[in-house]
Amino acid sequence: GFLNQSPKKYDVLIISHLVSEDHLNLKDDFYFGNLPIEIHKRDKKCLVLQINHTKLSYKEFSNRKVNKEFQRIIFPSKISLLKELKMFFETLKVSFYLRRGTSKAKSLFEKKFFQQAARAALSFESLSAIRFVNQLSMLLEHTQPKVIITTMEGHSWERLAYYYAKQILPNIKCVGYQHAILFPRQHSIKRQLKNNLDPDIIFTTGLHTKKILEESYKNHHKVKIECIGTHRRIIKNSEDDFTSKKNNPACLVLPDGNPLETMRICEFILDLSKKLPDINFIIRF
Repeated sequence: GFLNQSPKKYDVLIISHLVSEDHLNLKDDFYFGNLPIEIHKRDKKCLVLQINHTKLSYKEFSNRKVNKEFQRIIFPSKISLLKELKMFFETLKVSFYLRRGTSKAKSLFEKKFFQQAARAALSFESLSAIRFVNQLSMLLEHTQPKVIITTMEGHSWERLAYYYAKQILPNIKCVGYQHAILFPRQHSIKRQLKNNLDPDIIFTTGLHTKKILEESYKNHHKVKIECIGTHRRIIKNSEDDFTSKKNNPACLVLPDGNPLETMRICEFILDLSKKLPDINFIIRF
């Protein structure tokens, strides 16, 4: 299994993302840069778990030649049949429980809230998050890290990662790295959930986002927020410099809404790109 890919005992576990197969050939991690290498230089063992967002299977990854600058693994897309069934029936039970709340709803809003929550309990995202923390728990017990670092974008799996890390290793330090843009209505990343669901430290890419999160966590004395910047830089005069006159003008699109609205925006940009071929449209989710 995936536990065989990693020897026991690591000082630091980094949870990153594999969004392209090409990133397996990069010297640095796409999200955390050379952090794994710098940790290794300080005589500390670091393991990078990359959440697989590509079509690359676990078996293909295991047989693939990757850059060996740092130790990395991915999880299989499925766990054992028994655990998959148990996971499904547990979420089904939660869904039925939430659906019963519609009969006690005092308003149309409350009724729709319970209906939506019941559907979300059985969603692909919910099942994926539960499957992920199941695998992560096994990895934590196997590797016994002193620090766990995750990207922090407001996803449920991030909070579950902190919770289960504290359950398994009470003295572990949990760190969230906020690396993306913060939108006005992006509440999940700003919420204080407590009960070991919050990280001990939040790293931000800029002073503006640091200020926003400090305001959100001002009553939470256990969460420290530090600005560390980002490893990503645009190198001037390079072939990839978007400000170069040789390149066409670029338009960055940042959809922020429900899936239906996002799909409409993408379709609009696709049509627009055909009418304006001289502009490079970049969609970032």
